[in-house]
Amino acid sequence: MTRTSSLTDLPGVRFGFAEGALLVAATVCSRLDVGVPWGLVLLGAITAVACVVLPLRFSVGVAVSAWAFLTGFVVHVGGQLTFGATDLERMGFLVLVALLAAVAAAAVPREGRDRPGPTYDEAPAARMRAGVR
Repeated sequence: MTRTSSLTDLPGVRFGFAEGALLVAATVCSRLDVGVPWGLVLLGAITAVACVVLPLRFSVGVAVSAWAFLTGFVVHVGGQLTFGATDLERMGFLVLVALLAAVAAAAVPREGRDRPGPTYDEAPAARMRAGVR
């Protein structure tokens, strides 16, 4: 049985969902004034979950975005980014979380990863030959 591809099979779409979740979480943390440690935990958890379903090449982007949202809206007010020692430590932590999640997810075999049939990751000509539009 072949599985039909959907838009969420595209890594860019999953990346966009991750960015949206990070933005919403940072906004909620900022409005509720939860503090930097809890904001870091929440954005780190969202980063880890997102990087499990994303290719490795997107993981650093998600982590840097999480750091930017954390620094700009939870640590400071109004989107101000700073590059102090503690800011860089938080960035390193988020990048580490993202890379560990992505590498761990890539090491675990998943059913359907090598499924037969066309996917959106293939070249457009291959999809046309297979009859997928």
